[in-house]
Amino acid sequence: MSILKPAAALVLAVLALAVMQRTAPGYADITRPITVSGKLGERLTGRQFDIRVESVRLGRDLVYEAYGRRQTLTTNGVWALLEVSAEATTESVSIIAASWRAPNGARYVASKRPSTYPGMLSLQRLEPGLPKRGFILFELPRDQLAGGTVLIARTEFAPLDTEFAFHMDGIDTLPLQGELVLTADD
Repeated sequence: MSILKPAAALVLAVLALAVMQRTAPGYADITRPITVSGKLGERLTGRQFDIRVESVRLGRDLVYEAYGRRQTLTTNGVWALLEVSAEATTESVSIIAASWRAPNGARYVASKRPSTYPGMLSLQRLEPGLPKRGFILFELPRDQLAGGTVLIARTEFAPLDTEFAFHMDGIDTLPLQGELVLTADD
């Protein structure tokens, strides 16, 4: 009987350790970004900046002027042009990470193709108290518009930092323009 108690305690301890090991969160779970969720038109506040996706326009071609020449970018899918306003909260910051999480789980990184257009948000530096407007642009298959989510963060890898998630409900019903024209007024 005296040997049974220590053996039972040992079995219970091993069982408890196995349960703890199986249920402990992994490194990716512990360090994942802190998601702040909202919808199109809502202003979301994070640790380093506030942001609002004000509107979305869809088109087959993207037209803009760079270096005095008209540039036309085409796609086999659809251009989704997000008009965004953002402002740093405590210190200067740049936003370089934006992706579209499609309903099928695929992620589409924001397009860098119009990299010479000065209105792209990724080219701007945000300052506290000075709101800025800019664009984020995606090339997407048309069937991945409905139910998509736009993810915006300060960097691609943002452990324990803010990641904004804008749910793009209803944008698949927006009209598809032939040309999305960006002008200096945008």
